Amino acid sequence: SIGRIINKYGKLLYGNPSSPYKIGKISRMEVEKSREKVARIINCRKDEVYFTSGGTESNNLAIQGLLNYLRKFGKTDTRKRIITTKIEHLSVLNVFKEISREENRNYDVVFLPVDEFGFVKLGKFKSSIDSNTVLISIMLANNEVGSIQSIKEMVKIAKSKNKNTMFHCDAVQGLGKIRVDVKDLEVDMLSISSHKIYGPKGVGALYVKKGVNIYPLFFGGYQEKG
Repeated sequence: SIGRIINKYGKLLYGNPSSPYKIGKISRMEVEKSREKVARIINCRKDEVYFTSGGTESNNLAIQGLLNYLRKFGKTDTRKRIITTKIEHLSVLNVFKEISREENRNYDVVFLPVDEFGFVKLGKFKSSIDSNTVLISIMLANNEVGSIQSIKEMVKIAKSKNKNTMFHCDAVQGLGKIRVDVKDLEVDMLSISSHKIYGPKGVGALYVKKGVNIYPLFFGGYQEKG
């Protein structure tokens, strides 16, 4: 059971997986085995999986990590657009709201409405994307009303209008209930969380497609590639 596995790691394999001593190396092997399992579940490469403390960190790392990278290395002379919906989880919605309140902000922040069933109208979605759109973040399955968005179709629409637009999907609520395949969805980033599939709380992951660049939220050692 999950409880026995957690107990095993807590009592026997408690070493720091970034340390060179024996139990640390064993712990590292177990971390990498877990990374491979997650990669198989969502159909990606294992080096595209980054472990986090949960869905909130995964969402923040995707959104703020990308925007911070663009601030540091991208063009700063154009006003950029970022798009989400009004029914996102607060770990996405409040990030966008905070950005919209920033003084001297360089972003147009778009909050798309949904219909009475919780679905984004694809026509409004398409018309909201322009040549300066750098990020779209829309959840796969809503945690309150259960609406499942047409993410694959949205990605195709977004890329057809602006191939440089990055698409992030919060799939925390969908994992384990519906198929979550990043290659099929063609998203650039995708967030998941362990506790939604009967795993331990405080564990999540962010899929980042190879070639997509994000900037760290925290600075320290070299865990999860820094």
